[in-house]
Amino acid sequence: MIKKIFKNKIIDCCIILLDLVIIALVCYFSHNKIFGISLIIIIHLFLLIIFFLFVLKLPIINYQKIRTKKIINEKRKQLKNGEIYSKELDIKTFDGSGSLTHPSVLYFENGFNGYKFWMAFTPYDNEDVELENPCIVVSNDGINWKIPDKIKNPLLKIIKIRTPLSYYNDPFLMYTDRLELWYRYTIEDKKVKNYIYRICSNDGINWSKPELMINDNKSYYMSLSIVKKNNQYYMYYFDIDSTLNVRTSNDLISWKKESKINVEGFNGKFWHGEVRLVEDYFELLLMDRSNNLYFAKSKDGEKFKNLTNLNLYYTPREYLYKNQHLYKSSFVYIENKIYLYVPYVITKLNYSIKRVFHKKWRLTISIFSKERVMK
Repeated sequence: MIKKIFKNKIIDCCIILLDLVIIALVCYFSHNKIFGISLIIIIHLFLLIIFFLFVLKLPIINYQKIRTKKIINEKRKQLKNGEIYSKELDIKTFDGSGSLTHPSVLYFENGFNGYKFWMAFTPYDNEDVELENPCIVVSNDGINWKIPDKIKNPLLKIIKIRTPLSYYNDPFLMYTDRLELWYRYTIEDKKVKNYIYRICSNDGINWSKPELMINDNKSYYMSLSIVKKNNQYYMYYFDIDSTLNVRTSNDLISWKKESKINVEGFNGKFWHGEVRLVEDYFELLLMDRSNNLYFAKSKDGEKFKNLTNLNLYYTPREYLYKNQHLYKSSFVYIENKIYLYVPYVITKLNYSIKRVFHKKWRLTISIFSKERVMK
């Protein structure tokens, strides 16, 4: 840090010295005052542009933004039948920030307790883990969300003890014969410990007491997904070593040893994702550590194929997904469309200083036809 500051001071001094030398030369050789003053002004403007471009890295003209806007406008012309790229959602959080991440979305064709869409998420304003606590919102169009009546977010008691730092995170919402919300309870002590819990509800309003499901601390159990098929439970999770793993159980008591998941054609590092059972296939929405999104599918739940890169764009501030930091995303299929929910945070200094130092996570939805991405 000190070297960086010192280096910047040297650059500043060099620019000032160069400025003084140029002014002195102009004054010495110029016999026309008006010409000399005009030349000095032009030189100062030139040096100011150099200063913004190369020292502060604040572009006078954001060519990337102009290019991106052109690409997005071209993409929009291709949209049809209600497709969108992509809309920022307005969702209320219990802390009042509206900043959230880690969505997990379910869709009920005939509705569940009056609503077709149910979402679990955790607030994450300025990346404050103390705010992470599962919350529920509902919708009938997947775009306009509200807190259901008679429910109070967050669903779990707020942790008041901060030593060691403890929080609830990574919720996953599923439906068997009732709603089940699985989540991770993390304790950051000398050694980070992660426990997997579950709460259940018959109406989405009244939830059971937390039930401990996994307490072996053999993994970080990041970005948990639970799939039930033929009375067998598949627990998918990402680990800190950039692997995707699965464990299975027939009774939710005894779990088999983890198996590492292979995604054919994927050469990146696993980061986060979600697995759902769709028409007898295991569908994987995968995110790598370079902020790329992919779809893949599997028949047996272990060997995933048909990898497809999601080269999507979204409209907030006209930036590309790949230019910002993403987090765990969620998806649902509705007839021939995919509803994709992606949280992002702006991290680049040359776009907004405030947005860099206070990180507000925003949630977007993209709606597009399956044939655009599914092989």
